[in-house]
Amino acid sequence: MLSKQTALPFEVTPSYRPEDFIPSASNEEAYRWIEQWPDWPSPVISIHGSPASGKTHLGHIWLEKTGGIAINPQDVGATPAYELIQHRPAILIDDADQITDEEGWFHIMNVLREENTPALILSEQALAQLPIRLPDLASRLAAITSVPLHNPDDALLEAVLVKQFADHQLRVPTEVIKYIITHMERSFVSIRHLVQTINHLSLQEKRNITLPLLKKIM
Repeated sequence: MLSKQTALPFEVTPSYRPEDFIPSASNEEAYRWIEQWPDWPSPVISIHGSPASGKTHLGHIWLEKTGGIAINPQDVGATPAYELIQHRPAILIDDADQITDEEGWFHIMNVLREENTPALILSEQALAQLPIRLPDLASRLAAITSVPLHNPDDALLEAVLVKQFADHQLRVPTEVIKYIITHMERSFVSIRHLVQTINHLSLQEKRNITLPLLKKIM
């Protein structure tokens, strides 16, 4: 008999419901912009921050408010801009850093302006800092209102950690959460990686998530 079994890779679907978003000092400015829609000074704004910092969650909240649609970065340039945007109430572009077709992106910006279509653009870097070679596109992106998501404090890290365990249908003792917070790299990406690793090892070894298991991982 094998002492360990292979853990099945069940797909985990994060919850992007508005009530599951965790407001904090690090994201309050961006969250306030989402809440203030449609009272924006211009139709297009951008939110930027590190991976797993809540950009996509904010984007889903905004789509629910606007009834808009999301554009896949790979569709930019591959599908005519008018086909993507015309008659849409609002547009979300997530992972804008991954757009490679600058001409296609420039056409998107032009059609958004012509149609006066509200848009929310999400990226890791501020749009003004992206290595854009097309001058007209670079100037358009630099003119967009840019809202940062800041580094998380302890309270937010703890809340995000609890939420990500919950996304895996896991309830973890408070002492485990506190131990992780004091020993982990302070980033959202570290939380995501740790939760996946802890979940996998717990399933593989058929063990509860306890401090001994956690110390073995960390």
